This record gives sequence, C-alpha cells and structure tokens, in this order.
Amino acid sequence: MERKPFTLRLDEPLYKALSLLSDVVDRSMNDIAAEAVSKYVQAESEAAALDMEQTLAQLRAYRREDPDFKDGWAMFADAEAAHTDPLEDDLAIEEGSVQGRVRTLLANA
Repeated sequence: MERKPFTLRLDEPLYKALSLLSDVVDRSMNDIAAEAVSKYVQAESEAAALDMEQTLAQLRAYRREDPDFKDGWAMFADAEAAHTDPLEDDLAIEEGSVQGRVRTLLANA
C-alpha cells in the first residue's frame, strides 16, 4: 500500500521520548508514530461504531413504541401552542399598503 507523507508536530518532551524509544527499539520514529496512529484510529473507530449502534438501537426502539410518530407530533403541537410566536403578533402596517391589503384578504379568507 502506498504511504502518504504527513507532517506531525510534537511538543519537545514527546519528541525526545519518541526519539529515545526509536533508538531503544531500533525502529524509525515514523514507523512508531504510524503504528500509534493506526492503533488510535482503530480504537476510536470501534468506539464510534458502538456509539452509533447504540443510538440506532434506541431510535428503533422508539419507532416500535410510536411507529406513526403520533406522540411526536402531539409533543410538537403542544410545544408550539405553549409559546406565543412573535412573528404572529399584530404588525403595524400602513392602511392602504400592499401588505395591508394582502393581510386583510388573508384575514377574511
């Protein structure tokens, strides 16, 4: 597999530790860093996959309880009705303006 170049910036203490480990185990710093990144990506990918599987299981369980989402729509409607919408307040619209005529037509429809 082709290896792509990647620049990694390390703090001085970590760089020195990696350099020392490289000498002790007789491997390049690059190989050690690549192996460490590979292990990290594998572990984090597994954790993320498990988290997604748990979320999906919760969503499926919820859908089984309310397959048509009726409770969800009811909760949405209750939340909408519980608060006044500032955009629905009476607006000061000049008499005879286009907006005023449209608003009158809509109110009488």
